[in-house]
Amino acid sequence: MLESLRGLPGMRSARAKRQITMPQLSEQTQISVATLHRAEQCKSDPSASAVRAVSAALGVTSDELLDELASKEAYGRAAEVWEVAATIAMLASDYTTYLTGEVVSISSQRA
Repeated sequence: MLESLRGLPGMRSARAKRQITMPQLSEQTQISVATLHRAEQCKSDPSASAVRAVSAALGVTSDELLDELASKEAYGRAAEVWEVAATIAMLASDYTTYLTGEVVSISSQRA
């Protein structure tokens, strides 16, 4: 399991299926509503313990939440480790000597 991930993209649909409000989820997980909201909106990186707590409260696995995120990617899956490593290697190489101040996202930006 990842130590952190960008938000919990499947949390909203899981809450809706189980008709659990954000305050109810907060009470069950002992995580503040504000923190849960940021995670649901993919604006924060929840800890592994927060992912486990939310997953348990919603009756889903952490993998189901990650699968929801992966399904929204352009290729329908998360990036492989070698794909991330290849991008890092390219950025560290002499092929990018004219690249300045750029943000390179290894994502489809749809998730």
